[in-house]
Amino acid sequence: MGENIKVSILVPCYNSEKYIDKCINSILHQTLDDVEIICINDGSTDNTLKVLQNFEKNNPKIRVVDKKNSGYGASLNLGFSISKGEYIGIVESDDFIENTMYELLYDNAKKYDLDISRCCFNYYYSDECIKEEHFDFIEKNKVFRPVDNLSIFFQMPSLWCSIYKKNFLEKNNIKFLETPGASYQDLSFCFKVYFWAERYMQINKCLLNYRQTNDSSSVKSKGKVFCVNKEWEEIFKTVKKDAVSYDKIKNILPIIQLNNYRWNYIRIDKKYKDEKDCQEKENEVYLQLSKALRPQPYGRMLWNTIYR
Repeated sequence: MGENIKVSILVPCYNSEKYIDKCINSILHQTLDDVEIICINDGSTDNTLKVLQNFEKNNPKIRVVDKKNSGYGASLNLGFSISKGEYIGIVESDDFIENTMYELLYDNAKKYDLDISRCCFNYYYSDECIKEEHFDFIEKNKVFRPVDNLSIFFQMPSLWCSIYKKNFLEKNNIKFLETPGASYQDLSFCFKVYFWAERYMQINKCLLNYRQTNDSSSVKSKGKVFCVNKEWEEIFKTVKKDAVSYDKIKNILPIIQLNNYRWNYIRIDKKYKDEKDCQEKENEVYLQLSKALRPQPYGRMLWNTIYR
């Protein structure tokens, strides 16, 4: 494979043997040439590594990196450091993508000199049950700077819907937090890329299938319950580095934070919640979000997205 790689596709893997075959095959069938596929095995205890190594033997585009378990953020930071592509994409090992995804994103990235080129996605429950997610309050097919169009900060992180210019990430020193065993590590990463990006565009095509039937994706570990706090510490460190951009975004930060905590509270396993207090807290958050969103641009659309 040549060195003129257009997109490096990172696939962080941990105990993914049930889904990894479909994931990798969907990447191999991309219509975009000149991609590399870097699979980072994060100390899996099932047959994930064996499956990945079989793929590697039969396709020169695939590179498998095996390491001790150190978490999602550490896996992706390692992938960043060894990637050779002009742009970087991420596919999680239980998801799968449409054949034209990276060709469409890369063509737009080159045509419009984008820092971030993004698509929409499907909630995938089964072949018979797929729900499209377009985030209708986000303007499509238009280049803009996220801090000048704040609606972008209200969509869920979904970092796997985008490709990121590698020198943009390096210039702004954008990496994942590497809290061992942590969840939510996409949160601060996505905030940082939006905060620093100068040129962003999103197309209105659902090109990634986000699997909803993986039982391991919810927060079942007590040690992960408060990891979202670390992500928000990182976000507040970031906004302090640019006073002008902070001034543009400061009024919506509490709204984003409140909604984010609500969403992550829902994901936490019931055994870590006070069930008697759950409904009361939910009602309180509901009222506060309603008051906060009412005066915002796209307020009604945002509200319908949060409480659909």
